[in-house]
Amino acid sequence: MFFVGAAFALIGLLWLSERNERLRVEERLVDASRATTLARDEVALRDEELARRVDRVRTLERDLAKQETLLVRTEDARRKLVELVGTLAEESNEQRSESEVDATGGDEDLAAIKAHIELVQRLNHALRRYGRAELRVHGLDAIENGTLVGMRLLRLDSDGIALGLYRAATARIDVDRTEGVATIVLRDVRETIGGVQKPAQEEVRIRFELEEPRAFVAELSDLVALSGEWPESAPLTKTTPEKLLQRRMWQERFDAFLEGIDGERRYRLQSVGSIEMPALREVEILGSNARGIWEQRIRAARVEVHVDESTGRVELLLRDGFIESREGTIRLPKDRDYRMHLPGADITNAKRALMGMVRSDG
Repeated sequence: MFFVGAAFALIGLLWLSERNERLRVEERLVDASRATTLARDEVALRDEELARRVDRVRTLERDLAKQETLLVRTEDARRKLVELVGTLAEESNEQRSESEVDATGGDEDLAAIKAHIELVQRLNHALRRYGRAELRVHGLDAIENGTLVGMRLLRLDSDGIALGLYRAATARIDVDRTEGVATIVLRDVRETIGGVQKPAQEEVRIRFELEEPRAFVAELSDLVALSGEWPESAPLTKTTPEKLLQRRMWQERFDAFLEGIDGERRYRLQSVGSIEMPALREVEILGSNARGIWEQRIRAARVEVHVDESTGRVELLLRDGFIESREGTIRLPKDRDYRMHLPGADITNAKRALMGMVRSDG
């Protein structure tokens, strides 16, 4: 019996020993599992941190690329401005020299020069106050029967930087009293745009809605050719401050939409005559490469933005005008839309920037 008891005791000890060893193994496995989980969590955290750093680096790289592009464009604009100012200065010096050679004396010449300066200032004040702030008359040679002879007309961006220059043999200002619209008609025109001299044009028309038509005519009464009749119920101020603010807001939104296009070509809204939701009227859009060098110009009587949800395409719908580039000129139809695809334009960005001004299919 003693041996049987001893055997059972030994078996019990072995079982306890095996149980304790199994528990220790299980504890080590649990500890190893916890360590593995912690290691995985740490690796995941490191991966997330690395991903955030990569995203941050990419964001910084994109910001840097944008800043570099902006710097190039700014430097290019500055260079063009210096060239343009130099050209205008040379022309002014030549005209001054001719005047000095032809001058016969004194007070009469000073009075003529003063009258000439006042005329240019009057034109610029009327354009800035009632019409188109981005247009600036740089100079005139003479006035003959209401015709402006030898006009130099600058086009400026929103920061006042010169983008282009018209040199016209003659010019006149037409005002349609019924519509409250003015048109500057330039004849025998040489145009410099984006530092590029364009081929001579027989005629260029710059049409725009007047904010205060009657005040504009009153200020330039001897320099405008009138057509139509004033509406009997029309007040002195045609465009209310609220309407004017709304028009400028839509111009800024359209420009923001163009700036958001992530393509090889950059676009800028150069001018708008008026806005008739959802269309822009009498529009000029300039296209340039990443360095800000002119590549394309779009001039249309009517422009709308169209998006196709099914294909992801964003297009400009253009009528009555032309698309000009180094490859040639495309004439736009007057009775139907010409569809111009905008590579790099995003539907979401278009809708966000142009709420209420986007035509949509799909």
